[in-house]
Amino acid sequence: MCLLIDEKLKAIKQSLDFVPLPDITIISQIRKQQKLFCALQKLSAECNDVFTEIIFLWILKIVLKTCSNAYDLITLLYVFQDVGMLLGNLMEITYDISHLAVICVYAGRITENKTEILDRLVELCGLKHNIKGHSIKDIHLFVSIIGHSNMALTVWNIFPLTKNTAITILSGIVSYSVIIYQLSKRE
Repeated sequence: MCLLIDEKLKAIKQSLDFVPLPDITIISQIRKQQKLFCALQKLSAECNDVFTEIIFLWILKIVLKTCSNAYDLITLLYVFQDVGMLLGNLMEITYDISHLAVICVYAGRITENKTEILDRLVELCGLKHNIKGHSIKDIHLFVSIIGHSNMALTVWNIFPLTKNTAITILSGIVSYSVIIYQLSKRE
């Protein structure tokens, strides 16, 4: 779903990059892209409503499973009895972390593309000598719609999924794995 929304947002931005100069064509182009953006905004909100709790549980599972596997990996490194177990644990950790990274990167691209569209519209507003009054009003309305929209996929409506979220979760996994290992060595 993130890929679909991402591609449509890129199409909106590309069409705004090639806005022709005649006033009537600009108005129809802006209104068409505005309707498409509103449809994508609705789709994004529906996806967020459906998947927000699922994403939270999925991330929680990844954190717990990866911490457990990291602990097993650390203990296997000290024992170094079975290379197959060591590689299996390492591959499982890599698999879970790559899933987390992919979903966070693609969900974050939605927000980045929205910002790029907003930047392009602000540039169009700066070209007032080429654009007539009705077009400026349509562009301002489009800027307002984009500015007030929240197209980010969130984790239980608490925080958005972005690259920063992935980095924060990965640092938490590493920290908790080290803490679990240190606590197990004290006993």
